This record gives sequence, C-alpha cells and structure tokens, in this order.
Amino acid sequence: MTETCCEKSGNTTMLLPCSGGSNVGQLANRAAVELTMAGFGKIFCLAGIGGRLSGFVQSAKDAESVIVIDGCETGCGKAVLQGAGITLPRHKHIVITEYSNLTI
Repeated sequence: MTETCCEKSGNTTMLLPCSGGSNVGQLANRAAVELTMAGFGKIFCLAGIGGRLSGFVQSAKDAESVIVIDGCETGCGKAVLQGAGITLPRHKHIVITEYSNLTI
C-alpha cells in the first residue's frame, strides 16, 4: 500500500480531506472515502503534502483537479496546500460546516 499512496493515476480528481480529530474533520474524511468508493476521485494523503514530501507535493501540483475537503472554517487542509505552494484558484475547497443540511 505504501508504494502507491502518493501515486497519481490518470486524470483522476485528487481528494484531500482534513482528517482532524473533531467530528467534522472525521466527516470530511468519510466524505472523501465515500467519493473515492463511488468513483468520483481518489483520496490522497494531505499529511504527505503537509510534511513537504516531494512526491506528494509534486503530485498535487501536477493534478488537473484537486478538491480540498475541510471539516470547519479553520481551513487546515487549505492552509496545508497554500504552505506547500499549491494555489487553490484552479482547485476546489469545500467546508463541511457550510452545509448545515448535509447528510452523510
């Protein structure tokens, strides 16, 4: 599994969830897992980007489509990408708590 954890395949949408310790962080992670299982993209390691591991950062920079899923307005996932020099204007940022009627 570790051999393929930062491997980007084709034009798949890269899903980067905040997997924080709060309930909404866990919801963000669950959403990314379910989107991956449904074929809407592939969950990817946000921690690898935050750790500035070159393969992870480069894969995110090269991705055609990235969706960051943060649990709350603190925006840790978004901050991780920005800290690694990955700009969000061409990508999407979702905040779970902005969707009060969300059912997962």
